Amino acid sequence: GVQTCALPIFALWSGGATLLVLVALGATVLAALNDTLARAGVTQLDERVGLVESFLATTEQASRLPPLELYFGGPGSGTFAFLAPEEMEPLRPRDVQPPTDPSADGIAAAWTSDRDVRTETRDGVSWRFLSVVGHQELDLSGIPDGARYVIQVVQDRSSEQRAIELLAFILVLGGVAALLIAGLLGALYAERALVPIREALAGRRTALQRQREFAADASHELRTPLTIIRSGVEHLRRHPERSEEH
Repeated sequence: GVQTCALPIFALWSGGATLLVLVALGATVLAALNDTLARAGVTQLDERVGLVESFLATTEQASRLPPLELYFGGPGSGTFAFLAPEEMEPLRPRDVQPPTDPSADGIAAAWTSDRDVRTETRDGVSWRFLSVVGHQELDLSGIPDGARYVIQVVQDRSSEQRAIELLAFILVLGGVAALLIAGLLGALYAERALVPIREALAGRRTALQRQREFAADASHELRTPLTIIRSGVEHLRRHPERSEEH
């Protein structure tokens, strides 16, 4: 009974310890990947801000405004920009419809801290917004000279989320496989570790069986002489005069 209970307990303990290690490792890997992708995304958006500043510094380019036409790599690139002059509605691309609206909270935060990074989910799509106060002089019709403005560049995070979800799926599959393997190895190890205990218990049972057999044999061998002695003692008790004759 002891060995049959010990085997599943050891296997469960081994599997539980492995599960904890895998969960901690998986969480660490996912957090590291998420941080790396976020840093790379913000770096890309910083580059886009530099492109917008360069665009605004060129009079010929700036004469195309408003509204702003700052798509980088085409509408399918997932990165685009808004220009938000102070106390005015953000300027939008002219020829294409942006897939999402500007982040009003991001623009308001940039006015306070000069820079703001945030993510917002809209209709199931996650967007990253980088809002930075611009430093170029705006020479645009309808905008007061020397007006301050915020450049807000936007990035679709769908590819990041797919990468994280794919890694999470792989980690779950790998974790289940590793857990099964760990449980199997734990059971095999427990099986081998219990061999000496089983042999000792088997030897003890054998010794006890031999003791029982010896006691039974001794009892059988002693039964006849003890019966004779008992009969003699009983006879002497009944006929004490005969003991004197002998």
